[in-house]
Order: sequence, then C-alpha cells, then structure tokens
Amino acid sequence: MGDCGCFVFCQTQKSNLRLLDRFAAFRREENNAQATSLMAKDAEWCTLYQDKICGRDEISKWLDQQAAQGRKNVFEGPWQPAESDSKDCFKRKLTVHFPSNATHQVLQEIQLERGRIKRIAIKPFFKSHGVVVAFSIARKMGNDEMALRFMSDDVVWKTYDDFRVQGKDAVRDIFQQQRARREKRTGISDFESVSKVTDAEGSFVRKLEIERGDGAKIRTSQTVTVATLKSGLKIVEVHVHSDEILQHGQWIQLPPSPKRSPLHKKLMKAMSGLLPQ
Repeated sequence: MGDCGCFVFCQTQKSNLRLLDRFAAFRREENNAQATSLMAKDAEWCTLYQDKICGRDEISKWLDQQAAQGRKNVFEGPWQPAESDSKDCFKRKLTVHFPSNATHQVLQEIQLERGRIKRIAIKPFFKSHGVVVAFSIARKMGNDEMALRFMSDDVVWKTYDDFRVQGKDAVRDIFQQQRARREKRTGISDFESVSKVTDAEGSFVRKLEIERGDGAKIRTSQTVTVATLKSGLKIVEVHVHSDEILQHGQWIQLPPSPKRSPLHKKLMKAMSGLLPQ
C-alpha cells in the first residue's frame, strides 16, 4: 500500500472509530433513538441466542425494552479490529448487568458499511459461557442430539421433581419423556453466571416456565455447570429447581426440596406425570 492508500485507510479507520464512539456514548445515555440513527435502515442485530432483530426502527424498540427490563452495560472495553476479512468490522468487550444483580461478559461485534452500522452481533466472551448458550439454542430447536453433544458422558441431571439421573442415555430418556408429555419450555431469563467464570469452567442459571400438554405450569431455575475434561469443555451437571407452581390461577411459591410438605411433593409428582393431575 502506497503512502496515499495508507493515508486514506487511516482516515477511514479514524472516521469509523468516531462513529463507534458516538454509538457507544448514545447507548450509555440510553438514547436508543440517536444510537440507531447511526445504523443503516436495514440494519440487523443478532442476539447472544441468535435471535435476529431486523431494521433500525425495530432495533430501537427492542433496545428500549431491554432497558426497561433493567439490563445495562456496566463496563465497555476499547474498540478493536475484529477477526474478519472486512477492515470495517470491530469488536469490544462488554459487561452486562441484570436486574438480579448478576453480570456476564460478552463480545459485541459491529460491521460497518458506507459510514453506517450494518450489523451487530453479540457473542460469548468465555468459552464456557458459549457452551451453555449453544446448549440452550439446541434445546430451543428441539434437537436432542445436538444438546447431548455439549454434555459429558457421565453428566448428572436433577429434575424439578427431585429425580436424579446420570449419563447421556438417561438424559436422552428425560428429553423423550418431556416430549411425550408435550411440555413447552419458555425462557424467562438468559443464562447468568453464578460463580467465577473462565474459558475452562463456570456455573450459570436461567429461569424457565414449563407448561405440560394438559395445561399444568411450573416455574423453575436451571443451573448448568461446565468444566474442562479430557473430552473437552462439557456440561457436567444440570440441576432444575422448582420455584413456583400454578394452582387455581395463582402462582404458589415452593420451599426448598428438603422443606417441602407432602402436598408440595404430590404437586411435583403430578407435574412430572407420575400421578394424575
């Protein structure tokens, strides 16, 4: 690259970074209308769980919803060139704060095109976080075998009705039983870290609402632990805690398992299909 080409490239990069700094400043102010005004009209935002929001107007509405739910960035790293074939792609590290006071780290990658933000993608910063995100996506897709690939051979799964199984085959049976009961699982929250997270290990929790085919509903907390084994980075334990159960149109909070009354245990068995509802 000659001197002229180098000068043009450097000026373009400075212009790009000024644009990104303006975007970051508007986001800190929660001025999403101004932040999205820097985007192309057909911009795309790809979330951590690979959901896509298309169009800057829709992105602005979605960002307002996220702010209303209490999510905010509490740390912003410097912009750096992303590992991309395009010179107009940048990334930065973010620490996101949840209403529950939990935090996690992510990478935000931004693709620019003709002086506008064209695409934003959120990715896990730690590899262990990437495992639980990929597991969650596989479960949402209903792809049992893909979900099982992220688990260790002797994975432990503890269900919300105090049932414990070990090994991939046993977990596969649980998935099949859930499908037979026509259970619908809806994520109430994303996975949040509950321990120190590194590339090699971490524990994460999310809220789920489970609805069975006959209308029975329960709200649970799912804790997933990831560790590095000889076979690689794998999920070694999944523990589902029952939090609330819907009875007669009202949500009833459940005590911890050791303190449950016979009635609570009966309700849990009914939910698991072991007794008639």
